[in-house]
Amino acid sequence: MKSRRPIYIVQLLSDLGANPAKQGAAIGPVALLNYDRHHQNFFSSLPITKIEVAETYSRPGTLYNYAKYVDIIGKHQLEARARISEIIKTGNFPFILSGDHSNAATCIAAIRNQNPDKKLGVIWIDAHADLHTPYTTPSGNMHGMPVAISLGIDNNIYDKNKPSDIEVAWWEKLKTQNGLETNSISPRDIVFVGIRDLENEEWDYIHKEKIKYYSPDDIKKANIEQLYNEILLYFNDYDLLYVSFDVDSLESELVPGTGTPVANGLTKEQAGEILYNLWNTSKLCGFEIAEINPQIEKEITLKNVYDVFGTMFSSRV
Repeated sequence: MKSRRPIYIVQLLSDLGANPAKQGAAIGPVALLNYDRHHQNFFSSLPITKIEVAETYSRPGTLYNYAKYVDIIGKHQLEARARISEIIKTGNFPFILSGDHSNAATCIAAIRNQNPDKKLGVIWIDAHADLHTPYTTPSGNMHGMPVAISLGIDNNIYDKNKPSDIEVAWWEKLKTQNGLETNSISPRDIVFVGIRDLENEEWDYIHKEKIKYYSPDDIKKANIEQLYNEILLYFNDYDLLYVSFDVDSLESELVPGTGTPVANGLTKEQAGEILYNLWNTSKLCGFEIAEINPQIEKEITLKNVYDVFGTMFSSRV
């Protein structure tokens, strides 16, 4: 790891953005830390803060169809953004153990809030692009929306839903949660790695905006060093890079304990090599892992994710 600020572990213990029928990602961060204590202790010496959502554990009903739990998620994200912003402001590197992936929008907002004059690039490693909005979503689950929130888009050209006034109001608040007059990122600021399970609205937006992406097939054709060098070249004039790693980017057999596993994903070796290289770039300003769900399956998923971390944290020359 290149020299950077002290690492601070942030636990975002919320899974309200995920499918209500697959509750459990909220305890993914706790399960990962417990697994770590019995193995290599990557995290044992690091300071930790918890940002919890009490309602997650009782899973109340939601009044909303196209942005489920948006009111609770919105309050949680605004609190989380303030807490993460303070961690960054006091000179720490945020290493974020997240429940569901909707939390990523507030992590990106916090980094943008604290670095308004710097160019921020995002490397999104995921089976999904998470580009849906309340106007396009087929499910209403907000873990499919964090990139759209960060981009500040509605993708209205594909409107098929009519969200309520309250859903729209919270959506607008989330899109501007960084507290600035600009979006957290623009389409030029993101590179997708591992995406393969997208709806037409998402693919069309990617192609229309010419967003750079690598499918698993692309990664198989190019070696990891080539891919990494291409990404660094793409972000050559950027000041900061943020990495968001959804475990469903991995091959589905490796992570049965996640809410939306998808076949034809990254191998442990591919993911580990990609993350090793990104972890060792001096531009890295934050890292996030999301969507471990121990209530679906625990041992296989934690072992394989931990193996990826083993490569990422290795001190190879």
